[in-house]
Parts: sequence; C-alpha cells; structure tokens
Amino acid sequence: MNKKLIVENNLSTLLPNGAYTNRLKEEIINSSKLDLEVEPITVFQDEITDDIVNVWACNVRDFLKLRENHKFDSLDHSSTVFMKTCVATGKDGVFINSQEEKLELLVVDKGTIQVYNSFTQRSYADILYYCLLYRKEYNEKLSVYLNSDLDRTTVQNLKKYITSIESIDFPKMESKNSDSYPSISLKTCE
Repeated sequence: MNKKLIVENNLSTLLPNGAYTNRLKEEIINSSKLDLEVEPITVFQDEITDDIVNVWACNVRDFLKLRENHKFDSLDHSSTVFMKTCVATGKDGVFINSQEEKLELLVVDKGTIQVYNSFTQRSYADILYYCLLYRKEYNEKLSVYLNSDLDRTTVQNLKKYITSIESIDFPKMESKNSDSYPSISLKTCE
C-alpha cells in the first residue's frame, strides 16, 4: 500500500502547466516567502489538470526530516487534494471547503479553473462575501458547493442570498502535531 502524506503551508500558487522552468517556479515561491523565512526550500509540483499545476514548497530541512520520519511514497499539498476533488466532480461552480478555521475556495467555470484562494475564516459572512464576489466576477449562475459538514446555521444563512447551494463531500483533513516541522503542518486525511 502506498503511503501518502499531506502537508499544508502558505507557500503555494497555481501556474500554467509547462509555462515555467523549475528555477523560475522556485523564484516565484521565494518571492512570496516572509522575510524571516531564509532557509533553502525544495519546490514541488502537483498536477491539478492538464493545464494547471499547484507549485508549492517547504524548507529543505523539514522535507528531509519528513522523509526520514514518515517513509512516505507520495507527498501532496492540502490545497492540491481539495482542488483535485473539485475538478473530479466535472461540475462548474464555486467550491467551498471550511475546515479548522481555514476557508478554501475554488471557482470552476466552463470546465476551467478560474481562481483558488484560501484564508482564515472568521464567520459565515466571509463565505457569503466570497461566494457573491466570485459569482459576480465569473458567472452569477454558478452553483455553490459546500463541504457537507458545514454547520446548518451557516448553510441556512447562505441560502437567504444564494439559492443554488449543494453539499459535497471533501476529504476531511485534520492537523497532526507537527512541532518539529516549522515550515509545514502535517495532515491526516479520511
């Protein structure tokens, strides 16, 4: 059985597949790092579709420690798991995954990924704001797909403004204690 490890951090970006060299990808990721993050990084690429890749990184020391401690066969970024799940539905829409105070949004219109965003969720108003913004920006007829374990009150409040809301099962990911990996958070996935 293949052991897959899922990590999460803020060093990721969507890029056109094949449009950038590995060196340029590393420079793009480095430009988004905080000034305090000066350690060398290793850059990864997860294919989302034939046209789009998720490029992400972690510091080299954490990667080597992960490999030594966990003996994994593959390594994915948590955003990759979310985006692949959305794309696999074959549906257009605004996909929203809210887990552990993190909100992820992916907009797919006419079979093409338009935008991905993630941030710390503060209230249902955050979800509503981004749903309305992205539908207005891309296609007001897009359905909204929410993770099925989102609380009922939030869903009811959203339905006051958006009628085309459906539930979808995203893989549930929970943080594991990862004090020994400063640049990443480990995830377990159901």
